[in-house]
Amino acid sequence: MNEMVKMRALSAYELVQVWEWGQPRHPVDRARGLLTLAQPELSPAQLDQLSVGQRNTRLLLLREQTLGSTLNGYAECTACGEPLEFSVDVSTIRLPEPQQHEFDLQASGFDLHCRLPNSRDLASIVGLSDTQAARQLLIERCVMQAHYDSQPWAVTELPESLMPTLANAVIEHDPQAEIRFTLQCPACEQEWSALFDIVTYFWTELENRVKHLLHEVHLLAQTYGWREADILTMSATRREFYLKRVTNQD
Repeated sequence: MNEMVKMRALSAYELVQVWEWGQPRHPVDRARGLLTLAQPELSPAQLDQLSVGQRNTRLLLLREQTLGSTLNGYAECTACGEPLEFSVDVSTIRLPEPQQHEFDLQASGFDLHCRLPNSRDLASIVGLSDTQAARQLLIERCVMQAHYDSQPWAVTELPESLMPTLANAVIEHDPQAEIRFTLQCPACEQEWSALFDIVTYFWTELENRVKHLLHEVHLLAQTYGWREADILTMSATRREFYLKRVTNQD
């Protein structure tokens, strides 16, 4: 992990605020909203320029600091459908951030100068239902120069056969951009690779946590007449004490 990165856990009040703000928004925007709260010293432009892998690495760290170090997952076997529950420690999948955002690629006679995709690039393809069109737009944005046999070549004219090589090169230079778990079925022993989306996973957990918090707010406000903001800014220890009194657990 890059030692220069500073991250702080989100408070209960901030979780509720970002959840409400993010309800109508796309996951790309939700990710930016979470990091804006966790790294207020960075401008929106600086956050947008993080590579996809950098963004994911920081979201993993933020999730660890806010909700804990263990990720609990669920999957179904691709062969027999057997359900599989598993747990992963965040520290085992969080990788160092890339030091360079640009790279060169030589393949099939082409020389390409590229940069790693970032949140702005992802935002540019939001709403595109055509996968091919979305991929082409990403290529046009992230391939900065192209030559073939030392002659300039239009990025829009790059052959389709080059796309897998380019995609693999991006993952090689920004490995956290695609997080995968290797799973094995306990019933039939089938092995498969499952894609893990930290943005969707974290947001789903955040929603569940916020609903629990708002239930606590409802109980305490109903009993004591306190304001929502006052309840949410309490420490978890104090809030738990009052909740036990309300529910006669103490």
